[in-house]
Amino acid sequence: MRNKVTFLSLYLVGFITIMHINAYRFAVYGDAGADMGDPKIFNEEILGFINGFVTKARPKIDFVIFVGDGINSATDKEYRENNLAKWLDFMKKGLKGIQLYPALGNHDIYGATGWIEKKLEPQYQKTFNFLPSNGPKDYQKIDYSFEYGTGKEKSLFIALDSFGFPSDQQQGFDNDYDQEQLTWLKAQAQSSDAPHKFVYMHSPIFSVEGWPIGKAVPELLNLVKHYNFDMVFCGHEHLYSRSILAHIPTQQGFRDLIQIQPGPSGSKPSAGNKINPQKAPIVRMHTGYSFVIIEVHDEKVTGQAFAVVKDSAGKLSTQKFDEFGVKQSPAIKQTESTAPQNALSRTASAT
Repeated sequence: MRNKVTFLSLYLVGFITIMHINAYRFAVYGDAGADMGDPKIFNEEILGFINGFVTKARPKIDFVIFVGDGINSATDKEYRENNLAKWLDFMKKGLKGIQLYPALGNHDIYGATGWIEKKLEPQYQKTFNFLPSNGPKDYQKIDYSFEYGTGKEKSLFIALDSFGFPSDQQQGFDNDYDQEQLTWLKAQAQSSDAPHKFVYMHSPIFSVEGWPIGKAVPELLNLVKHYNFDMVFCGHEHLYSRSILAHIPTQQGFRDLIQIQPGPSGSKPSAGNKINPQKAPIVRMHTGYSFVIIEVHDEKVTGQAFAVVKDSAGKLSTQKFDEFGVKQSPAIKQTESTAPQNALSRTASAT
């Protein structure tokens, strides 16, 4: 009898291990740039601490998504320096072989004008030449997609450029997209059989602080809903937020489409006192340095948010302050209708 019990115990342990073998984890953080004009370019102390946490985490972190603004400016006033290359070198050393997938932030192509400059896009593309080359023609190495995981954990990841330059324009976007990007995203979502889908960019779909959104953002939200994406990751506002963008009808009822802003990983945190008057989508907020760990296991996607805090002696540590999750289920087929406006804001003045 004892042998049978022992065999059954070993079988169950092995079965549970097999069940978890395809699960994977990734970290999400962004906004590490120093203040404008600071020669340090980015906050090495906080960003380095988070990198260290990621490399030591168990279960292991498989890759990192960085939602833009790793630096305060892409170059110096004479356009001689490549600050992105310095940041990337720091990240590679700190992550010790963990794959990095960045999205372009506005500061990543800031020049001497103090705003985004089209002539700095080639520097970005050259610096991150290791990224997939499957994006739309005008956004190579900026927009891209990749798949990760197998079976029920198989996932599609899509990076977008919310501060891009259409091919026929010198004026860039400010939290907006053109049809080239949206058509490409639609094709990527249609062609993937991945049960899980994630999209990430620098600017939010729903601005927690109430800053304006571009004309194409409701269309982007509509596509993300229609193709049953699990989560949206973004930054830009220098705070942590978890918001519900939509309730998606599924064959098992409804599930939430969640937007996560992981908070700054080095940039000066927002005071958190400017809140979108259309605040119904906001579930959780936090001010201060922070980052997020996501796990994909079977149909479930779960996440934990960690604050980076410093004690009186100057020692850094982490404190978990939020947990969340969604369970993927086949969506009920919907028409591509206009996104509900109560999840968006276009009323405030620009930054």
